[in-house]
Amino acid sequence: MKVFFIFIFLCFSGLLNAQDQITKRDGEQIDCVITKVDEQVIYFDFHDGERRLSSFIPMTEVRSYRKEGSSDPDSLATSGLAAPKEEVVVDTSKYLKEMNEWVSLATYSGRFGINATGWSVDYYGYNLRSNSKWTIPLVVGIEGFEIRPDYFNKTGYYRVEMNYLTMGISPFYRLGKRFFLNLGVRLIYGEEKLMGFSTDMVSRTFFGLNPSQGILFIPESKFGITMGLGIYEKVQSSKVYKSDAGVQFQVGIKF
Repeated sequence: MKVFFIFIFLCFSGLLNAQDQITKRDGEQIDCVITKVDEQVIYFDFHDGERRLSSFIPMTEVRSYRKEGSSDPDSLATSGLAAPKEEVVVDTSKYLKEMNEWVSLATYSGRFGINATGWSVDYYGYNLRSNSKWTIPLVVGIEGFEIRPDYFNKTGYYRVEMNYLTMGISPFYRLGKRFFLNLGVRLIYGEEKLMGFSTDMVSRTFFGLNPSQGILFIPESKFGITMGLGIYEKVQSSKVYKSDAGVQFQVGIKF
């Protein structure tokens, strides 16, 4: 008689503990009661202590699910659930955990244009995400240039002072683990003070556009040497430095 009651108790306990199970793509398993499945979402109930709660999970996060509940075929058909104890595989692709890393670069660039030579010192700071090809860094820097004498002599001015600000974006596109395409464009706003051979100094505002394209090598390690090669263009409303195009070489450190 005792054996009979023990048998009944074990069977009843097994029924109480029987649960559905959802396996996520990252390997995490959710013990629950699946209530509905459609093409986009799995709806389920679960217990938090003594409370019964309802939730859902997108199919994009699910590797497989198993329904241990009702054995009524009509009920399963109308709810869209799998047959009892049948595991339904949704996605077998390899799961790659998203990694986020803040990267800082300090670089020096030498610029060699048709009409001027120059330099810049820049800081790049950006959040590198493992599952994203694009990233847009924060860029802060200073630069200087010297107009070539043969080009300046054609302008008809004796002396010029140019002060300006630039603003824009410089997004990186990941080409591989260590190589990035740098596509930048900056707006230029400034003031130039011009002195002719027979006139007083005149101040005027100028505007411009500075696109650039290049390839950057950035090591995977937390610290290392970074290098780059690119081309740049300038178009400005300046009286003495109207346009330019050239190449730039970059070297710096990642930290």
